[in-house]
Amino acid sequence: MNFTATNLTYLYFGSLLISLLNIYTLLERQQKVNFPWLVRAMFAIAIYNLFSLLDASSTTLDARILWSKLAYFGSIYISPLFLLFFINYPHKRLQLNWRMIAIILLIPTLTLIAVLTNELHHLIWVDIIPISGVPNAYLFLHGPFYWIGIGFDYICGIASVLLIILDMRQSSDKSRAQSRWLLFSSLFPFATSLVYDLGFTPIPGFEILPIGFSISGIGLVFSIIFLKIFDIIPVSRSLLVENLQDGLIIFDNLMQVVDINPAARKLLGIDQLDSGVGINDFPEIYLPALSEITKQTEIRIDGNPGKTLLFLPNTLLDDSAKPAGSMFVIRDMTEIRAVETALQQSQSRYQSLIEDVLDISTVGICILDKDFKVVWINQADAIDWLGDRAQLLGKDFRSILKDYSPVDLKNGDRLIGEILMSYHSGYFIEDVEIRFRSRNTNHGKVLQYSSRPITIGFFTSGRIEQFIDISEQKSLQKKIELLAITDELTGIYNRRGLMEFGRHDFNRARRTHTNLGAVYFDIDHFKDLNDKYGHAEGDKILVEVIRRVKSCLRDMDTFARCGGDEFVILIPEADLQQTIEICHRIQNNVSDTPIKIVADFINIHLSLGVAQIRLQDNLTSLLNRADQTMYRAKQSGRGRIEICDE
Repeated sequence: MNFTATNLTYLYFGSLLISLLNIYTLLERQQKVNFPWLVRAMFAIAIYNLFSLLDASSTTLDARILWSKLAYFGSIYISPLFLLFFINYPHKRLQLNWRMIAIILLIPTLTLIAVLTNELHHLIWVDIIPISGVPNAYLFLHGPFYWIGIGFDYICGIASVLLIILDMRQSSDKSRAQSRWLLFSSLFPFATSLVYDLGFTPIPGFEILPIGFSISGIGLVFSIIFLKIFDIIPVSRSLLVENLQDGLIIFDNLMQVVDINPAARKLLGIDQLDSGVGINDFPEIYLPALSEITKQTEIRIDGNPGKTLLFLPNTLLDDSAKPAGSMFVIRDMTEIRAVETALQQSQSRYQSLIEDVLDISTVGICILDKDFKVVWINQADAIDWLGDRAQLLGKDFRSILKDYSPVDLKNGDRLIGEILMSYHSGYFIEDVEIRFRSRNTNHGKVLQYSSRPITIGFFTSGRIEQFIDISEQKSLQKKIELLAITDELTGIYNRRGLMEFGRHDFNRARRTHTNLGAVYFDIDHFKDLNDKYGHAEGDKILVEVIRRVKSCLRDMDTFARCGGDEFVILIPEADLQQTIEICHRIQNNVSDTPIKIVADFINIHLSLGVAQIRLQDNLTSLLNRADQTMYRAKQSGRGRIEICDE
């Protein structure tokens, strides 16, 4: 093939460099952008520019036809890829699956096939004729399938523009400016495409569309770098956020609402307020709290009934640790404050009624006087863990805390120190977790503790201590964590558990310069047994084999199932000889006594590979050596123990 540089060559070369720069910019921010469809669209533009450059530089008609065909690998997919990007920008509108993607990419793919096979049907190019007076320039007369493909491109482009316009109508001023720039960038390829399709190109034979797409890419990259269109992404509208009892409002740096959940609308009484409005659109009574982003603020709203709201601010940071916005959690404190007010105003008159109500509550409440002595305490289960109610009354609450030994002594001392310090400084404590042991058993409770001063005028007259028993939630959380690292069938660790606890064994051996043996084994001919007797019987074999193996191990050994019938044992503080002895014990314990399967008694044998920790090992390499040694045992006849000699 012969090439010659023309003015069009330089134009396309510049356009190619621009598209490659766009790709580099996106890949630098790929983790932040998280939109692979945009990156793919930019690659398609680069492919389009590359083959357009080669087409413009070719000196023969055959070469120009070849490069024109290859250019379709990029050009025909650009608009559909942009549509796939805009469907879920700036927030997720639709869960794309492979069927939807296949439907969107179907016509471009059929068009590409038609281009590559044009000589058989001439549905893309009916004829190719030289352009008079212009050397090496040709006019491609388009067939019906070309217009189907280009029509689908326009449909994808129009759909992308409509999605941008829809987002503009629902966005804040800042987001609207971003969307306007995206709209301008998206319209540029439309203009260049119309110029080409209507035959108004300034240079005969000049296909302007690749350059138009590259300029559009510049607009997108400009939006990413300078307008920061991906710096504030609306918070996911997940069920967790939607159903939070606390209100949640997220602002950007211009104090425009990025997201607000239903609980916040209900608490603030602003059902019509949505994303995109500014802080000044909120009722005036809330402005002091929403303007204070360094400390929590409490607002009392008079009415029938009245309402007390606590605003808890947090500053949001971007990837470079710069402020990217703020988040407010709004908590309804009405019930708690109502109890406090009632106690302050008419403690003696309503004390009996309040006691009856609070005694049936699951929330433990303790009221202290100005000397921190217990003047009242309810009967909640959370309080029972502090001691007998009659003995607690009149006792200094600080001494009660000091007398207790939290489960984690170091953490407990620090937490109790913070609590006692708060008594002297008079500030609030909200939702601190403290673990207590029972006085009579070794069982523990996890209590969520809050404390606030009782003030009358400028004087502090006492404190209200609140305890909520969250032991069940914590226990459930531990069970879920255990399930994540446990094999459901055998009850031993799964691969995740092996890597988590095996890393502890490995690091301890490195730190203490002790031995660590690794054993990889599987059950010989287990697949044949599964095929013959069925998976249910195969599961019984696995459970029985594991039982026999576990009887040969210590509590400190790590035993895990890595998949199917493959298992790993890590044996701390065992040298090679001790590890081999344990393997012989396991082999004998498993194979000496047949296992009953249906009506048959089957002798089970294991193939075991043994490796010992080396200086240059990490956990993965140690396990890999044991695994490879096990396969050597299988290849050497099965039912044997092989030792890694590397």
